[in-house]
Amino acid sequence: FYKPDFQEADCRFRLAVDHESVPWHVRSWYSYFFLRSCGRNDEAKREAERALEDNPLSQLLHWCLANVLGGMGLHAEAEVGFKKAVDLDPQFWPAWWSLSLHHAAHGSPTEALTSAERAFAVHPNPYNIGLMAGLLHVAGDNVRSTALLEQIPVGSQCSSLARACFHFVTG
Repeated sequence: FYKPDFQEADCRFRLAVDHESVPWHVRSWYSYFFLRSCGRNDEAKREAERALEDNPLSQLLHWCLANVLGGMGLHAEAEVGFKKAVDLDPQFWPAWWSLSLHHAAHGSPTEALTSAERAFAVHPNPYNIGLMAGLLHVAGDNVRSTALLEQIPVGSQCSSLARACFHFVTG
């Protein structure tokens, strides 16, 4: 059984970022996987922005910052970040997926479906299948929605998140 040790993780991340030169990916991991998870949003935002200063053309870093901003309730800024990520790399499906969830959460079902279709076209994984199925259900296309849901592998490691995406967008 895995038991997280946040105090130890904090010590190790502080050691990693307590240098003049810190690789952008270390700042990103610190921001996204640790600070954000601990609810230390202002610090997470600062580290994500510093990572972007070092690598401003990284779709991954724009996506990470957008997720931090969304978690802080800065929804307009988060949307800008997700859009920047897909502008930099239209094949980066996690940003399309996140942008779709963002639109769904903020009452823009047409934009949510458009973004979900882009994510699904790039990578039809179970997460994107669940999201597409949910948005099609909301749009009234229950035949396609049901057909997609049947594609989610039952009992697979990712089936729970795929179904969570479906239920998130369908309410």
